[in-house]
Order: sequence, then structure tokens, then C-alpha cells
Amino acid sequence: MIVAGAVGSLGFSERARASASAWAGARRFASTKARSEWLNEHTDDECSFFLVEIEVRRIGVEVCVSSDKEFGKVVFDHQEELEQLLGAKDEPYDAKKSCGIRFYRENCDVKGKPEMWGDYIAWQLHAAVLLREAIIDIDKAYLAETDE
Repeated sequence: MIVAGAVGSLGFSERARASASAWAGARRFASTKARSEWLNEHTDDECSFFLVEIEVRRIGVEVCVSSDKEFGKVVFDHQEELEQLLGAKDEPYDAKKSCGIRFYRENCDVKGKPEMWGDYIAWQLHAAVLLREAIIDIDKAYLAETDE
């Protein structure tokens, strides 16, 4: 078994590291009584980063704007578009120092069906890539508007 922390030092791609980390998180979650497990897979972008969550009977990805609440409002303007892109239920939040949107795929019994982990993790990785690309496009459009 490859330990997620050691994967980067072996020269694996970012996607392979995220996949290994997701599998390790699923294994930890299934062996504990915790209600949720957060896998902190994030981009290097200062405006947004992505968290992968495995929660009882649902899995998700999140875009979190931690340092620019104004850009967070721009992301909220695209909430419906992002929900359709991912085919997942969205739950926006606006906290004191950050805001964002969590997108959940429902009816995913992570504890009861470990044979489904591959499907769940594949969905999370695909959704995270789609979400990251969409946020980059939204950010570019926002920067173009503010530069005018």
C-alpha cells in the first residue's frame, strides 16, 4: 500500500497523489466512527482551493474562496452553472473569513460499500478538475472586467 504522504516524493502526478490521498481518506473514514472526513487536496491558486469531503451517504467537492470575498460573490453568481456542470447539489456558505460552495453527490454509502470507492473517488477527482477549470475561467473573466 502506498501512503499518501509519500506519493509526492515518488514523482507521481498531482492527479495520482490526489487519488492516493482520496483512497487513504476513504480507508480511514471506513475504519472510524467519524461523521465526515476531509481530504485537503488543493490547488496552488491563492483565490480558491478545493477540498474533497467524504460524508455519511454523500461525497463532495468544494470551492472555497479564502482571501477575496469580492471574488467569492462572483463565484456565487455562477452557482447554478457550476451545479449543472457537476451534476451535484450545491450548498453555498459565507463564513467570517471565507466563502464558497460545496457540491454533493447524494446516496453514496461510503461505509457500507467499499466496492464503490473507486466510482466515488473517480467522480470526486473528475468533479474537482471540472470545478477548478470553471473557477479559472470565472477568475479570468472577472479579471478582464476589472481591468477595463
